Amino acid sequence: MDEKKDSRRNFITKFAPATFWGSLAVWGGSLLKFTMPTLLPQESKKIKLGMPSDFPNGTTKIFEKERVVLFADDDGLFAISTTCTHLGCVVKWTGRGFDCPCHGSKFDAQGEIIQGPAPKALKWFKIEKLPSGQLSLNLDKTVESGVKEQFYV
Repeated sequence: MDEKKDSRRNFITKFAPATFWGSLAVWGGSLLKFTMPTLLPQESKKIKLGMPSDFPNGTTKIFEKERVVLFADDDGLFAISTTCTHLGCVVKWTGRGFDCPCHGSKFDAQGEIIQGPAPKALKWFKIEKLPSGQLSLNLDKTVESGVKEQFYV
């Protein structure tokens, strides 16, 4: 029975200092992190597209990295997200609409839901004209579905 007490006592005397120094190190690391800035530079969420003349009627341009498809039709330019509103999978442009390969959601060419489980339509992003005359796609700003931008050359 004394051996059990000794083994517990030995365990405590060996590991109590390690626990103390370990918690002190965690506290010191937290203190050091507190002195660092929390706001770090982020990638710009704007994409330079080019001049309005680069997008004649009927243009479809896919930006895979940014998860956006840009369209030009008679009514203007518009950009639709390819991130499914169900669980964030990347939907595929089929030429007639968007299909989600993960869970079977289907969207029409305007990003409206045809078949669930997606709860909402795909997002539309703002297209802006820069002072240089070039167009920029702003992924931080959404517009209502159906809002198309007209840019004249």
